[in-house]
Amino acid sequence: MEPSLYEPWKVSWGRVSALAWAGLNRDGPPPPAVSGGRLHHGQPRLRLWSDPHGVGGEVEPTTLTVFELRTEARQREPVVRQSVWQRSADLDRVYQAVEQTEGVVSAEPAVAERWASVPREQLSALLREAVELRVRVAWPDRRDSVSSGASGTGFEFFSRNQPPASLRLEWWDDTPPEWQPVIDWHGRVWRLLAGCLPGGQGHTEPRAAADRGLDSDS
Repeated sequence: MEPSLYEPWKVSWGRVSALAWAGLNRDGPPPPAVSGGRLHHGQPRLRLWSDPHGVGGEVEPTTLTVFELRTEARQREPVVRQSVWQRSADLDRVYQAVEQTEGVVSAEPAVAERWASVPREQLSALLREAVELRVRVAWPDRRDSVSSGASGTGFEFFSRNQPPASLRLEWWDDTPPEWQPVIDWHGRVWRLLAGCLPGGQGHTEPRAAADRGLDSDS
């Protein structure tokens, strides 16, 4: 890329990235085919994410978000939404558009979604496990490593209050050793949720969205 195009590229990619993560983390009701008439108050119960900071790999930025649906008997039935940002394809598309237009472009990111029901008792058991987890939340005098291109992983738990209280933890390739029980728990929850999806962790079909064309600001 020509040096003169670096700034338009940075602005364009920043826009697409922000839109993509807004899509990955969006709240809102499940589609009617998933809710089946069951009530939903809009906020998630749990969100897990994996952000591999490397373009071109087999794994793309992914979130697994759990919502609770209310039945007529007032029972809570969890469902999971898997959202995957097809970042590698978007990177190529935006890169080429900036070179062609020689300016800033806007693009709708390609985010794919799948939904599935989650076994309530299995998820509840894992949440009960989390009640007993303990982590240090500050270590002001320690620096273990400095790295680039690391992969980000984490989760956020939401209470049922409105507005909810929440707890968010995120880690990268190097983590405090005291966090290992939390990391292991995250892995078990991820496997449960991903295993509920059709085909496990396989291919996802793009969510119907607005036109993903590119628009130039010039």
